[in-house]
Amino acid sequence: MMEMNKIARYKLLALSIYILGFYSISQAQNDLPSENIEVVKDFDARLIEAQKLNIRPTPVEIDTSTRHYDYDVSVDIPEIAYLEPTIRPIGFKSAPKPKSYRGFARAGYGIPSAILGDVSYQLAQNEQLQLGIGLHHNSANNKDIANQRYMDNDAKLIGTYYVSPAFAVSSELNYSFDDYYYYAEDPNHPRPDHDKRRYKTFDGTVGIANTERIKGNINYNASFRFINHQDDQGASENNLLLKLHGDKQLWGRHTFALDLDGDFSTLNDIEKRSLNNYFIRPTFLFKADAFSAKVGVNIASDTKDFYFYPVVDASVKIIGNKLIAFAGADGTLRKNNFYTLSTYNPYITPRIDSIKNTRQSTYFGGAKGRLGIFEYEATYTYANTKGMALFLPEKSDARTFQPVYDDIKISTIEGQVIVKPFDNLETGLSVAKMIYTTTFEEEAWHLPGFEGRIFANYLTFNDRLRVRADIFVLNGIHYIKDDKSTDVLNGIFDISFSADWFFSENFGVFAKVNNVLANKGERWQRYPTFGFNAIGGILVRF
Repeated sequence: MMEMNKIARYKLLALSIYILGFYSISQAQNDLPSENIEVVKDFDARLIEAQKLNIRPTPVEIDTSTRHYDYDVSVDIPEIAYLEPTIRPIGFKSAPKPKSYRGFARAGYGIPSAILGDVSYQLAQNEQLQLGIGLHHNSANNKDIANQRYMDNDAKLIGTYYVSPAFAVSSELNYSFDDYYYYAEDPNHPRPDHDKRRYKTFDGTVGIANTERIKGNINYNASFRFINHQDDQGASENNLLLKLHGDKQLWGRHTFALDLDGDFSTLNDIEKRSLNNYFIRPTFLFKADAFSAKVGVNIASDTKDFYFYPVVDASVKIIGNKLIAFAGADGTLRKNNFYTLSTYNPYITPRIDSIKNTRQSTYFGGAKGRLGIFEYEATYTYANTKGMALFLPEKSDARTFQPVYDDIKISTIEGQVIVKPFDNLETGLSVAKMIYTTTFEEEAWHLPGFEGRIFANYLTFNDRLRVRADIFVLNGIHYIKDDKSTDVLNGIFDISFSADWFFSENFGVFAKVNNVLANKGERWQRYPTFGFNAIGGILVRF
């Protein structure tokens, strides 16, 4: 009994101690600030097994099978090399990329005795290697006019090998041989010793570049271009162009760039002549939300003298993308060698006197923007040139042209408007008016005074049918008549229509009608363009 009482007392004592301890803890908790209560809970978190996903960036695919459906069987009208337009993109959304194919071919026949053939194929297209080839032939023969014919042949190989994101090697090899016939009527040469001129050109470029910015936000590229240009009259010229470019991003959005260029030419005909140009071009590009400006200098040298040209290109958004004003200045040395002169005028004399530079300072300003379905740009350009090439008939053979050089001030007013009323229709208008002020010559011989183009392009039937209409105008070309008086050549007014239709995924047909009004305009004195001509054939893509 006493043992039982002792146990009861022990239990009572333990209960009292427990109550006192609980009371003390409760008092301590009540003294804590309410916002500092900390709750701690142990837990065991485990992730289930998951498959590792490796993501590797892939380079942008280069589609070497680009399909050009627009073509002409008339004699090509060279672009005006002295008035190259400057394209300043606004930054609108690009159209969805169409489905691409590895290969494309077309073959056609037309009047007058026209043959057209194109083949292009992408040999390789993967993350490391992209390689493509292309072949082209175009010829026509108007038997109503003696020797009014031409032939154009080209072969191309393009490739890029991606060693790493910081290093890629690219190359482009081109070979062409083109025939131009002397069909001009020259009373002094009724029976010419030769009736055609064949040009052979090898043009190869090898370059290196990074595909994404390397350490330090640096971007670079370098290229080596070699051009051998020769004719069948004993003239041969080698041209070497070296280009080095590097730029570094500063403070996230601005860029400092440096370009080093070398342009070397050697012409061999009856004697050897050379001309070498060097360029150093540092620039700084400042970018803000509504304003950007590039400033720098182009230091040019022909090994004898140095020339300094300011480099300025600024734009400001006045009303967003609806109205953007821009202005700038630039300048350079442009070489008039056998390659550039004969590319611009294929009827150039086989014996040019020398290789000369045109020194040009250019100043421009204008506005551009987009208003609903309208995209527009208007520009005024003033160019001050020293030693600009003009073209007069050769005294010994009026079917060929000898370059003459003059100091000319050129004012150009140009504008373009593109209208896209809906996705499948695009129309446009572009015009350029050139005003020449010569120093020594009476007129700017064989340089156009006005150029205009209107086009409409329509896609339908799920983009399988394309219809296009073009109007091209070129006039205001001054020349010297046989009696030594000055006149203006007949202008070129060409209306053309074309269509191509893929009646299945891989096969289609095309047709084009050129110079509907049978205009007999002249780009070069005594060389009227082809009259009405047409061509049609088949299309294959695979």
